[in-house]
Parts: sequence; structure tokens; C-alpha cells
Amino acid sequence: MLNIGICGVGKYGINLLDYLTSIKNTCPLNIRAFCAQSEETIKNISIKYGIKGYFNTESMLSDNKLNVVIVATPDYAHDDSILTAIDNKCHVFIEKPMTMNPASAYNILINAAQKNVLICIDFHKRYDPDYIALRNCISEGKIGHPLYAHIHMEDKIEVPTSWINWASKTSPIWFLGTHYFDLLRHLTNKEVISVFAKGQKTILINKGINTYDAVQCLLEFNDGFTASVNVGWVLPNGFEAIVRQGLHIVGTMGAVTIDSQDRVVRFFSDKASYTQNNHFILTENKNGIVKYSGYCFEPLKQFIGDLLAGKKVVSGANAYDGYKATEIAYAVQQSLDKGLPITLQE
Repeated sequence: MLNIGICGVGKYGINLLDYLTSIKNTCPLNIRAFCAQSEETIKNISIKYGIKGYFNTESMLSDNKLNVVIVATPDYAHDDSILTAIDNKCHVFIEKPMTMNPASAYNILINAAQKNVLICIDFHKRYDPDYIALRNCISEGKIGHPLYAHIHMEDKIEVPTSWINWASKTSPIWFLGTHYFDLLRHLTNKEVISVFAKGQKTILINKGINTYDAVQCLLEFNDGFTASVNVGWVLPNGFEAIVRQGLHIVGTMGAVTIDSQDRVVRFFSDKASYTQNNHFILTENKNGIVKYSGYCFEPLKQFIGDLLAGKKVVSGANAYDGYKATEIAYAVQQSLDKGLPITLQE
């Protein structure tokens, strides 16, 4: 039996809580407790889901016999919850990024190994059907040796101004870029050896939010492959989707273009029109029973399966993958700060 506690019940944590709630009657798991920062949130979540809330991970773990902890706190606030869970010999599922410092990420990797607990990072782009197809295409040699790629991921400005109240403590590098830093490693099975980045600070800083509007970075891999990764979160709120994203990759024998925003599902009304990514989250209500599907939930679903099967390694992104994505993002931040290319240690 999996006894689960959740640290963080913001927009993403709630998605995971809803998913777990939908499967708890057909899967050997109990959702025992959660952590949140505000008394109002604790009260509301406790009433809605029938589970007890706490202000910190230590209290949650001391009051409940947990063996799994989900960390979905803000980007900058992962470390303490992860290490506390590991110290209590809990397996940990972590919303990306693992941490915002490679030394901290490495410390987590070592501690988890010493305590014999599993770590899984929620890099859900690995589970997007389009990127699964692309990975198969690359591994089967259909485009030859990958030469270069262009990637973009841009959120509407409502994300840093309305969705979260901690945008000044993170940046598009961490909030968005880590998705693709991991995905590129996953697609190519290669490692980044150097980065160079430029960024802009105009729109958000004028709104009192001290973070980057957008960042453009060039990643060089250890086989000569390069990827430009452009991330930002200042698209106008009138844009037709919450996120614009896609990838174009060229190899010695072919090329692939993926449009991850416009997946041909469009909604129109007298007030607005928008595109919807039903690959990401799809809900079905059948006689009052809500079923959740989509690649948003696949990493957690797979992690639960691994634990129930007694596996000794995770099938998805592990602690080392989390460490490497953090290492790349940290190097990008260093490049921005110094205005220079940054070489990563191999």
C-alpha cells in the first residue's frame, strides 16, 4: 500500500491530487495528507478532499506513516521537502525542476541512493505522443545523425502575473527551459558541454516582477549537435493558447517539425477563440465519475506502477536526470549573469 503525502497544492499540485483521487478506489494507495502555506488553502483543500493539511513537511511526516511524498512546491522551495522526505525513507516524486542549484541536486541524488529510496522527476514532455514518435524516429536512424534543433516555449503573461506569485524567484529558464533541457538529453542520449545565453528584462520588471521576460540559449552537445532553446512568458493575454511551443530538428538524412500548440483542436465563441491541447490533460465525466488522462499524468502513473511492482529503478526521469537538467539551467543562468559562454563539467 502506498501512503502518499503532497507538498504543494497550487495549480500543478492540484492536478496531481485530482488524478490520485480519481484512481484511489482502483489502486492500492491512500492520500494521507498535504502541505500548503496558507491557512485558507489548508481549510479549503481539507474540506474538499477529506485529508489533513499541514504547514510544513516535517509535521506532515511526523503525524503520518508515509512512504511516498510528492513535491509540487514553487521552483525555489523544493530542497527542504525533498531531503526531509528522503530522511524519512520516502520515495519522492518531484515536479520539475529538481532544484535550482546543481550542488543541492547532487546532494539529493547521493542521499536518495544512501537511503535506498527512488526519485522521479516530472519531466512530462517525455510522454507527449509526438515526442515519443520523434525519439523513435531518431533512434531508428530515420533522420540520420542529428545536426541542430530550434525549440520555442512561450507562456502568456498571465502565468507570471496571475498564475503564480513567486515569478521573481524563478525565471523562464527554470519554469519552462528545464522541460526541454531534459527532453533534448532524452531524445539524443547526449550530454550538454557548453551553453551561451541572452535574455530580456523589460515588461515584467516594469510590473514590479524582477525576472526575465525571455531567454534565448544555445546548447552544444558532446557529439557536435546544437540546439537553440527560446523560452519566455510575456505573450499577450489575447494569444489563443496559454502556451506556444514547438520543435524543429534537422539531421544528416531528414528533418522533423513538431507544433505542440496548434494540434488542430480549436474552440470559438462570440467572446473568444482558443486552441486546446487534449494530449496534455483530458477529463471525462461518466455518471459523476471523473477520469483523467493525458501526458500530464503519465510520469506519476508510471512512478506509482514502479513502486507497486517493487522496482529498484524508476522507468522515467530519475535523480541523475534531474541533476543534469538543473546543471544545464544553472549554466544558462551563469551565462546570462556573466555574458559569456559556460562550459559544463563532463
